[in-house]
Amino acid sequence: IEYKNIKVAIDPWVKGTCFLGGWESIKDLTNDEFNLLNSCDYFFISHSHSDHCNFENLKTLVKDKKIIIPHFLDFNFSNYIKTGLDYDADIHEIEIGKRLSILPDMFFSFLKSGDFRNDTGFLIEINSKNILSAVDSNNLNSGVTPEKVDIYLSKFASGASGFPISFIDYDRETRKKMSKAKANVQKSLLKKDISRIKPNYFIPYAGFFYPVGEKSITDLISFNTVNDIKLAFKETKLKIIDPSLTSKIEI
Repeated sequence: IEYKNIKVAIDPWVKGTCFLGGWESIKDLTNDEFNLLNSCDYFFISHSHSDHCNFENLKTLVKDKKIIIPHFLDFNFSNYIKTGLDYDADIHEIEIGKRLSILPDMFFSFLKSGDFRNDTGFLIEINSKNILSAVDSNNLNSGVTPEKVDIYLSKFASGASGFPISFIDYDRETRKKMSKAKANVQKSLLKKDISRIKPNYFIPYAGFFYPVGEKSITDLISFNTVNDIKLAFKETKLKIIDPSLTSKIEI
């Protein structure tokens, strides 16, 4: 996110694997894109999962840069990052829900996932515009969000959980059907969120990965694609941006 003389990056997993080699990114960044990311002033990390807090990438990107993280009551996120990096990073921990002023007309806030997890989304207010991202959170901020936003980003794909794929008490066909049902539930939850938040633009987020492993297992997993999401909203005026096709938008 770039505004005036400030560049902000969120959760940079841009190359390599995560979850002990279990996931790979669908597409690595080009050198130009990586250099742009490396020029950012701030790196905001929403939570500790390795597809968002990826130490291999952070070691390359954030030296001498500010890392902004949420303060969790029962998890020392700052120590977790310091342990994962091999240098004394410039880490700033802020209270969830508190507005951090980056510029006089640019504010950043972490918003808590509406469940038990140490997970957050974020709200960025820039002049008269605002960007809301649920990241991976369920029921972001317990459903208390701005009534109207310019851009909304949210998970959409499903398929990231070990349930039901790794539950061998179910036969293969049952697990496949359950995975497809979960993907459909994800679309229904997204429709509910969009109807409440009423964004001008929606960017599918946190779903551009594929699992690495035995084909007999990965073949059972159902994912929503961006085209699936477009079809789900084809009767609405929602503008959906496919980040795999569009590298930059201006608002």
